[in-house]
Amino acid sequence: MLEDRDAENTDTYLQADYVRPLGAEGKLDVGVRVSRRRHGEDALVRVFEAPDAADPREATRTGFRYDETFRSVYATADRRFGKLGVQLGVRAELASTDFTVARTGERFVNDYNSIFPSANISYDFGGGRSIRFAYSKRIGRPWPFILNPDVPATDSLNRYVGNPELQPNYTHSFGLDLSWIGSHGTLRLGPYYRHTVDQWDRIRYVDSLGVSTLTWANVAAIRTYGTTLTASLRPAGRIG
Repeated sequence: MLEDRDAENTDTYLQADYVRPLGAEGKLDVGVRVSRRRHGEDALVRVFEAPDAADPREATRTGFRYDETFRSVYATADRRFGKLGVQLGVRAELASTDFTVARTGERFVNDYNSIFPSANISYDFGGGRSIRFAYSKRIGRPWPFILNPDVPATDSLNRYVGNPELQPNYTHSFGLDLSWIGSHGTLRLGPYYRHTVDQWDRIRYVDSLGVSTLTWANVAAIRTYGTTLTASLRPAGRIG
């Protein structure tokens, strides 16, 4: 089997920000952003009877065009109150996607809205001791190749089909950072917890004729937690 593949990837955006002071020790940042991404692919798959065959047994042309448009507004407020530092933010996004199958012209349009809050709160206890709490919500968008429903199969009993109806996943991330800076160095402890919902995973179906089809679906949730511990000693002579 020989496969010739051409790909196109473009990314354009327009963004405007406005920043102004917020009290004596703070600032407010608001903005808007409009971006557009295009992923395109054109492939020619040729299947030969034998490695030395001059002409292919069959040839299939396939491809897709995937357009993503994002419109977002956001605001971040950052302010200090003595030893307490507070940063709060939010971003609202309207996303529109359009997946077009090149061979059939079939289109799959998906619009979805998302809100992304964030928080970062720190406190300085003095004496080199401080603590910081952070929260953020992030998005993971499915890749075009797992959306494509038109994938040529060289094995009639094993097929791969993308799922153009896949939705993005969202991750809620929580973290603490406790640090101490002393005369001999720095000690830092960083526990964290992340929870991902609507994660896509591979699903395999086998029909009554024994044909196996591999595809993707939003069926998983992922929880990740752990901690980091870092100790840094000041150089003593030639040893650090």
